[in-house]
Amino acid sequence: MDCKICRENIHDFIKDNLSRKETGQMNAHLDFCAECHREVAQERNLSSMMNQWEVPKTGKGFDLRLDERLAQERNRPHSWFRRLFSVN
Repeated sequence: MDCKICRENIHDFIKDNLSRKETGQMNAHLDFCAECHREVAQERNLSSMMNQWEVPKTGKGFDLRLDERLAQERNRPHSWFRRLFSVN
């Protein structure tokens, strides 16, 4: 296995979604390739952090207020453009 194929399979490797043969090939490659080994370690760390992340709870009516605000913004043609380039 080369580095390109290893990198393409990192996520499946971390999630244990590879076949036994592919997993063996990945492990063999990681045994001698320090760069890919480092990338797998970084991806594992990132995956671990993401799994620990909790979605913040929103208050009652948040979705309704957000939908109303988005509708207001949609009805203002090019408002972001005018604000960005407005001359005082």
